[in-house]
Amino acid sequence: ITDACHSLFQIRSWEQELPAQIGELATKYATVGQLLHAYSFLDQAAICYRNAILLDPDDNLSWNYLLSQIYLTTNEKATAIKHLKESERVYLLLEKKTPDLLHAIYYYMGDAYLSLNQPEKAKQAFEKALRSRNSAIVHWSLGKLALPTDPDASIEHLQNALKLNPNARNIHYSLMMAYSKI
Repeated sequence: ITDACHSLFQIRSWEQELPAQIGELATKYATVGQLLHAYSFLDQAAICYRNAILLDPDDNLSWNYLLSQIYLTTNEKATAIKHLKESERVYLLLEKKTPDLLHAIYYYMGDAYLSLNQPEKAKQAFEKALRSRNSAIVHWSLGKLALPTDPDASIEHLQNALKLNPNARNIHYSLMMAYSKI
């Protein structure tokens, strides 16, 4: 961290030349942000990610995603959603082919919407996550979301989650609750 920060400070104080490509400077900021993030210096990591985003607004998928993770951790769900949406936009714009990343973007977006008590938007995000990759946690989330109003749909999602992760107690418990609703 010290070496990466020292390099940035030298650039900021004009002791070191600016990189030829502004994207290189953005990458340096993002790298320092990742190091700070790894050691839970979240405020400083967020500053680095925001600088990287400002410097390279056309290729900021990872940095927006990582920044959203900080905001999810610090319980700033609305701001996290903003950065997750930007991650989604850049992902689609760059025509990336990593469904696991898209799946994560939509899952965390759905989870954040749930925290903000916006179940319809959460459901839409979870359904997008499911289209990018079949996963137990998304089926479980959709099952829990459907439980109060549509026990049959809830059971279907929870059974799918159970097939993907048969040992998860939370899925068994949720499925029991859905059956008791019927």
